Amino acid sequence: MTRDIHKYKDISNPEFVLKIIEESWKRDTWSADLDRLNIPDVGYQLALHSWREVTTRGFCLHIHSIHSHFNTPQAYQALYNSLTKAKTVPLKLIVLEDDKFSILTPLDWRYKIYEEKLVAARKSVFNDTNIQTLCHFFDASVEENSIWPT
Repeated sequence: MTRDIHKYKDISNPEFVLKIIEESWKRDTWSADLDRLNIPDVGYQLALHSWREVTTRGFCLHIHSIHSHFNTPQAYQALYNSLTKAKTVPLKLIVLEDDKFSILTPLDWRYKIYEEKLVAARKSVFNDTNIQTLCHFFDASVEENSIWPT
């Protein structure tokens, strides 16, 4: 679940990363499905960087060309094996290179949620009357980049 924690270089709090991941489950069914399956890392990275389209016979994953290096035979097989273990019927898995950025991947969802929390935290600090008073009396300022959500 927190295997992609290194993507958030400025976050050292695993509980916060878990909150972001859990929030992504509420917004995206593919994100939720990924973390329910026991997918080896190589297949997990392929899935994490792809958005899912459900077809009548299985799934079509769409991966952006910038992340196409995750689409290896080993990654495909690891993901396919994990998906077929979860289903009782055979399924077809297709991976397409697709630069349609309007649909978010699980990793995109996590980053979007992180950005939302970051904006909310900064807005909260700047709107706090106690902080405004301290800044006024001590001729201080708040460094925007020092504010991180929790």
